[in-house]
Amino acid sequence: MKEDYTMTNELLNDLEKLAAHNMLPLERRLCDTAIWFHRNKGCVPIEDLGKRLEFAEKTIDIMLELFALTLDRMQRLEGKGKSPNLYLPNGIRLRG
Repeated sequence: MKEDYTMTNELLNDLEKLAAHNMLPLERRLCDTAIWFHRNKGCVPIEDLGKRLEFAEKTIDIMLELFALTLDRMQRLEGKGKSPNLYLPNGIRLRG
């Protein structure tokens, strides 16, 4: 089991190195999210359901943001106009 933990840390360290380079917003956010999630998922005690739910809700908000950034990328690649009100978590809206 310790090998899996070491390999995960190595992968996370690689992601941190990648995130330090100039990346597009989607790739940067994906790296940051993976690092944040794996570094923090074990920090909340299993018996603290309120905090675990809070962590899960924050994770879902971030995943919604990633989906929105992916949709934005797809629309640009397909040459389609952006939706005037692409919703992101926490009340942020992309316009344009």
